[in-house]
Amino acid sequence: MNFKEFITESEESMPNMPGMDSDTHQKLNLLLLVELDKPVLTIEAGISKIRKILYLEGIAFESLSGLDSEGDEIATQINDTDYLYILYFPTDDGYYDFYAEVTDEQGIIDAMSETEGEVNS
Repeated sequence: MNFKEFITESEESMPNMPGMDSDTHQKLNLLLLVELDKPVLTIEAGISKIRKILYLEGIAFESLSGLDSEGDEIATQINDTDYLYILYFPTDDGYYDFYAEVTDEQGIIDAMSETEGEVNS
């Protein structure tokens, strides 16, 4: 499934939830940055930290399964106009570094094209 198909399918299955304003984006992104500042022992622990922050704004983010232990980038829709972008990878000392951001569709496209550019360099 390509990204466009994923977005279309997600929009069909999402309950009608209005988007967030930019202040809420900034607040969540700051909290995510602080919460994910230190590496975590497991992927599940990182996802749990992200879920905890989203819950502060009433966003129920379900646990993810089948995550790649070698790292991955994930984009998922969390309401009508907003997406959650997650990037995680293992560190040399056996932990995982996480980055997460709440953004709009264009932010997802930009983030994913940036990481593709880094991989292709």
